[in-house]
Amino acid sequence: MVVKKKPCVLTVEAGHFAVHLTLFKKQDLTSKVFPLGERFLLNRVEREVARFMEKGSVEKIAGTSVNKKISQKLHDLLEKYSGGNLLWFGSSAEIPLKMNYNPEQLGTDRALAAIAAYDYFKTSCVVVDLGSAFTVDGVDEKGVFIGGLIFPGPAMVLDCFRSKTSLEIPANLTIPENSSLSSTKEALNSGLYYGYTGALNRLIWNMLDKVGTTNLILTGGWAPLFFPILQYRKSILSPPVLDEKLVARGLYLCALKK
Repeated sequence: MVVKKKPCVLTVEAGHFAVHLTLFKKQDLTSKVFPLGERFLLNRVEREVARFMEKGSVEKIAGTSVNKKISQKLHDLLEKYSGGNLLWFGSSAEIPLKMNYNPEQLGTDRALAAIAAYDYFKTSCVVVDLGSAFTVDGVDEKGVFIGGLIFPGPAMVLDCFRSKTSLEIPANLTIPENSSLSSTKEALNSGLYYGYTGALNRLIWNMLDKVGTTNLILTGGWAPLFFPILQYRKSILSPPVLDEKLVARGLYLCALKK
């Protein structure tokens, strides 16, 4: 039997905090992340895309964006390098995912993560994407997206504190290193961390019960911070999976079907 060679695919996804480039070549992954706050962001993204293309092995480019501010410019940039064959997913209606959800209201990142998660487990699962918003989504045993829960992420809350108060705000949320709560900054960091820990566990267990599964996978920029808190439940939960490239894998899987 002849095994069909999988093409080399460059995936590009733009979120609210960063643009992610991932090159899928055989079993290898090469990735690059560009935070949205960087100067000349799209220029830097274009140089990296050009660098990948110069290697001569990229056969397909697949892209998506949930950031409306740069979607069109990113699309046009990728179209130029794809030779007119760009696989662009502008809405979830264009993604091959069965769903009990309005596709026009479902972010493409959530849909692509669901596709990749189902491909990994081959059965029902819960997909947790910890980005600018926290989403906890369910996929049934037939691969149908059944909906999910949405919760504001830490960056939104920290921005709210900065704009509404004169308090000393942490630059980012971190795991509390000691029991000292002697400053407002420490108190806020600890309060948010433990508050999100409790909220996240509750959201996840609610969705696991709804879907009727113990299969759990996490992705997104905040996932490495919160992933360890789930592991103490291993005695009653299948070991959770951390995959920071889950959305990129979804794009890759969609590209293979085209």
